[in-house]
Amino acid sequence: MSLDSECRSKVLLITVIAAAGMVVLRLFFSGLRIFPDTLSYLEAAEALASVGEAGGGGSPLGHFPPLLPLALLVFTSFFSTIESFFLLNITSLLLSGLFLSLWIRDLGLGKNVGLFAALLFFSLPHTYQVYRAALSEPVFIALLLASLWYFVRQKHFLSGVCIGLTVLTRYAGGALLIALPLARIFGSMKRGRFSGACKIFMPAFTLSLLWIVLLHYGFDKAPRSGRVVSPPNLFEQLELLIAGVTREWLFLGNSLFERLLGGLVLFLPVGTLFRRRYFVIGISYICYISVILFSKVTLDAEIPLNNRILFPALVFGIIPSLLIYTCHFGRRWTEGALLGAAGVVFCTGIFFATPPPPPSVFETTYWSESETVEWLQEVPKPNHIYSNAADFLSFFSKEQVASLPKRFVPSTRAPVPNSLPEFTAQLDSSEPVYFVFHSSFQFRWYLWQEAALVQALHLESVAETSDARIYRLPRD
Repeated sequence: MSLDSECRSKVLLITVIAAAGMVVLRLFFSGLRIFPDTLSYLEAAEALASVGEAGGGGSPLGHFPPLLPLALLVFTSFFSTIESFFLLNITSLLLSGLFLSLWIRDLGLGKNVGLFAALLFFSLPHTYQVYRAALSEPVFIALLLASLWYFVRQKHFLSGVCIGLTVLTRYAGGALLIALPLARIFGSMKRGRFSGACKIFMPAFTLSLLWIVLLHYGFDKAPRSGRVVSPPNLFEQLELLIAGVTREWLFLGNSLFERLLGGLVLFLPVGTLFRRRYFVIGISYICYISVILFSKVTLDAEIPLNNRILFPALVFGIIPSLLIYTCHFGRRWTEGALLGAAGVVFCTGIFFATPPPPPSVFETTYWSESETVEWLQEVPKPNHIYSNAADFLSFFSKEQVASLPKRFVPSTRAPVPNSLPEFTAQLDSSEPVYFVFHSSFQFRWYLWQEAALVQALHLESVAETSDARIYRLPRD
């Protein structure tokens, strides 16, 4: 390696470290975003802590795979829940950048191209958005990239183990359970292709099968969504996918030209199928997108094609494809172009990234200043409290808050028979009964809404905060 090339590598490495440091600082100062799924993962972690009780009614362990709850169980033994998620996300962020760089390098593109891939990863605003969410995607992406790196290193067993762990993090990891064995068979002409595919498939399948057995005999909770409503046809799915790419990856609108550009980007990794060395990129990308669309048809028609769902495909599909085309378009100037582009990408990603979203109920900072949480902490005990935001209010106030009854079945949107009479019959007015209607939780349309309950139960207004209205059930 020449001195100039060594200097380029050092400059790129320093820039990558700076970009990673900037993302970590942004995450530290902006805080994590908390979603309903976040609280379900924490509930699953509690269920894992007492396995004997986990098969009981409310455990979400069948809907949410166990690896993230298990990791949270370990971290929350030493840190608070928010700190645990933050540490998991930061660790996953750094490991993802490392595995992406090593994978690109070992695909044959070289060390500098691998470093530039990591720079892209850390500088894109999409990365910041995904890694500030307390969800399963950060851990999932790190394991996914690890499995791809072990694959090109021909460490088949380790690749299979990582695939199994991705499935135990998100069910979409099943895409690699199909893709990597196929890539080993069709992406190489060497002997031992089929044995290599078996070495990948068996540990991955064994881990997945173990979880299925535990679900059946232990937790007795099959994966479910409950929102299979009017699934789109194939043409509509493709249209939604292109719109998602145009909106979430390119930050563009919905004009014909913008949609054509989104379609071009969407199909960019398909070209890697025609080079055996890069076949693994194209087949993994196609399998991942196919699993998402299949899930949208069969499990949950309301799966959003947003940055959270599409980002893994951007990382292991679009980024390496762009770099492959760039390297093969002009080898002589590739390193110089990468070095020049490094500063541009870094500055653009850091200084012109999409700003943090406005305060919302998904921000931890929002709840730290919530008047409703403060009211819950001060209301006299004992009492009974019901809310359309029961999970968030329980988590942040540390008080026991129950959910409002369901008026509709989410999966069919059909009315729930006798739900209000049955709910009314269980109310005990010997102790104060409060109803907290949070104004930002209108997306839970399937619960009984404020106007209907106020009229049916003759609720009396008690207080009104900046984000909620609070009522009390009249005493008998």
